[in-house]
Order: sequence, then structure tokens, then C-alpha cells
Amino acid sequence: MRHFAAYKMPGAASRFARDDFAALPAICKRWSPDWNPSPDEFDPVRECFSNRASLNAAFGYYRKLSPIPSAALKATITVPTVVFAGLDDPVAEPADYRRAARMFSGDYVVEEVPGGHFMHREHPDVFAERLLAHL
Repeated sequence: MRHFAAYKMPGAASRFARDDFAALPAICKRWSPDWNPSPDEFDPVRECFSNRASLNAAFGYYRKLSPIPSAALKATITVPTVVFAGLDDPVAEPADYRRAARMFSGDYVVEEVPGGHFMHREHPDVFAERLLAHL
């Protein structure tokens, strides 16, 4: 979870952008350990993050993280919710989502699917099938 601290630091987005986002493959390997994408898998991500506004938006998530939850994060969520949890995700494990169920008063479903943090790229057919079942 060191990325939570590292990505909050001033200049984190610029460091991440170095050498044409050379850190991307390592992050994917860390967050989805069994996934071995081809190098061109990262081209659309590089293109997106080449837009400074997109990169800053992605890093804004980390900059705003606080050990003290905001009031909005303490409020009960009343709308039906489906979350997807990769069975091999070292960042957000399925048990994390199951524990969060207490924050929801409406229907709350945890879809556990094969893969790590990027399960939608690792197993797109399984992910799409499970997602479409809820639409």
C-alpha cells in the first residue's frame, strides 16, 4: 500500500509520467500479479495520462485521501450497489468489500471475479457477463 503515501507527495504525477510512464507495467504486476499483458496494453493508458488534466485527476484521488473519513464517507448509501472484487487483488480484497456492507441500506452485492485489481482487463468476458447480469 506504499502507493497511497507515495502518490500523495508533491510532484507525484510528474514522477509517474517520467520515461513515458515507465512505472505502469510494474504497478499492474503488483496489483494484478497473475496478469501478463502485452506491452501495447498500456498504450491507451499512456495516451490518456498524457493529457495533464487526466493525470492530475487520477492523482487527485490520492491527494485527497485522509486517515479521517469525511462526513460523506460516513453516510449510509441508500441506492442499490454492485461492487466487483478481484479474487487475487492485493489492493482491495473481497473481504474489504464484504465488511463495507454495513454502510449500505439498499441492495449490496459483492461480485467476486477472477483476477487482480484490473480484473476487467484480465478476464473481460467474465467481467462483462457478471456486469451485464445487473443491468
